[in-house]
Amino acid sequence: MSRGGSPRILILGGDLAGNRGDRAIRAVMMDQVRRAAPSAQVFSVSREPDRDREEFGVEIAAPSAVSLLGRPAFLRSVDLTLFGGGQLLQDDSSQLKNMHWAVVLRGVRALSPGPLMGFGLGVGPLCTPMGRFFAARALRSLDFCITRDQRSAEWATRLGGRGLATDTLPDPAVALRAEAAEAARRFLNDEEQVVCSPDETILGVAVRRFFPGRMGILPSAWTASRRLHDAGYEAFKQNLAEGVNRFAQGKKVRVLFFPLYNAPWQNDSAQARDVARRLAMPAHVLRLSCGCSMIKALMGLCDLFVGVPMHSTILALGAQVPTLALAYTDKILDWYGELGLPEWAMPARLLSEPGRAGLLAEKLARLHENREQIRASLSAAWMALEARVDRYVEWIGRALSPRWSRPAP
Repeated sequence: MSRGGSPRILILGGDLAGNRGDRAIRAVMMDQVRRAAPSAQVFSVSREPDRDREEFGVEIAAPSAVSLLGRPAFLRSVDLTLFGGGQLLQDDSSQLKNMHWAVVLRGVRALSPGPLMGFGLGVGPLCTPMGRFFAARALRSLDFCITRDQRSAEWATRLGGRGLATDTLPDPAVALRAEAAEAARRFLNDEEQVVCSPDETILGVAVRRFFPGRMGILPSAWTASRRLHDAGYEAFKQNLAEGVNRFAQGKKVRVLFFPLYNAPWQNDSAQARDVARRLAMPAHVLRLSCGCSMIKALMGLCDLFVGVPMHSTILALGAQVPTLALAYTDKILDWYGELGLPEWAMPARLLSEPGRAGLLAEKLARLHENREQIRASLSAAWMALEARVDRYVEWIGRALSPRWSRPAP
């Protein structure tokens, strides 16, 4: 073990390729690691090694978590492994994901002498016996688990066995630092070729194809080409477009779309273009060829925001933008409840039937009317959240201490 020298820290998490929400988490994790251990050597797995080296300053240990198990000498040199963040243990999109992590974490546990810590981990939903079985095996490989919400904490306690201690802290992306507003304006003008006028209301939108009730054995990446037409989601997009059009009547509105996930199995840009073509006002699907700190700063230029992906709401709210969440999962409703803003999160399924555009238009109108009040309440709540995020740094420091011992549950 390298204690006394530069600690070696391994980060294991979701595949960051194309997923800007997970990249926001990783950016904050790196900042927290550097604060806790400035001299640490930080390693990760990546299918985009050059991009991740440049953006995060990490060394790439392997192209995938499974291939990492073929490097036992490396794993024996690791002083601390952080497993997270994101909703890594769940079976609503695939029942194989938990099996994958159970195998990987068991291997890391067997080979690495350092602590193995869940870090900003999301757990659930777990609706199948297979999903729960392998989630339990993954959790029982951990020495300690920091979950990112109360539902995840309940699953970790239930499945992790009597020996797993837990803490619950906000999603690390809460603490992402934004670039300066002036830099964001230049980027919007020069790189995105979008020029906004001061008299416009700028509405930010982040869409995501969601699958209410969808569950399969195979991962989405393997089954994307088999997807059938989803009438509920088509109705959702039409209601979203019509609702924005109704809200904009009598106003000068410009819409900026923020596609946060672009992959063959989840293409936010394509969904955004489909909604944009139905709008009656200027609309732009941003390319976002930039880091997450700039994306957050670009969101901060908006007057209002509507978000389907959870991390779109985290980044927009963190930029102090009044944000309406169209929640396709309970974790988003819980998140708004914790902030004291439950009124501004509505289940996405309410827009999955034709003729619901008026519901969204009314919500947007009220969000616009109450925007200053929302900003005021949000400011105090966000400061408290950021203070709690600092505890991640404390846990890293404790895990790297020569006096580390597994916390009692």
